[in-house]
Amino acid sequence: MKVNSDLQLSVEQNSEQLNAILDGLVKDYTDAMDEYIDKIRVFLEDGVEQLTLEELNNIMLRISTYNYFLAGRLEKAGIKSSVAQAMRDEAYSKAYRNQVSGTIEHKKAVASEAIVDEEVVNIIYSRLYKLLKAKYDSAVRLIEGLRKIITAKVEEMKLAQIKGL
Repeated sequence: MKVNSDLQLSVEQNSEQLNAILDGLVKDYTDAMDEYIDKIRVFLEDGVEQLTLEELNNIMLRISTYNYFLAGRLEKAGIKSSVAQAMRDEAYSKAYRNQVSGTIEHKKAVASEAIVDEEVVNIIYSRLYKLLKAKYDSAVRLIEGLRKIITAKVEEMKLAQIKGL
């Protein structure tokens, strides 16, 4: 199977444009949390032996705080996604109704062609919601992992105290 290289190039260029728009929107929602988690990643990749219990608690608290605010932003992004979908559906219905003749398939094709801009906006806000939801869920998993590590460290300290008595 041979892929049309012009079509593939067009997909790549259009995707880059949409991704740039999406990246800008996501940055407005998650920039502080992303920067903080990236600092943690770099810190850990630099070969840190172990984090103290206090450091782990601070990290967990900060990520939990970021996630608290992200939850509200996620809901607002969900509203934007729903509004974009409603606007797309309304434009489609209007374009479909405005046609007085033609087959149903022809009317659908013309209506779909008439709402390209609305469809693009709908795609952007749908992806925004999905991406924010994925980041939110990832942060929850990170918090849960930190909680397990903290619990294990506390248990380890308790055992060390018992052995030290």
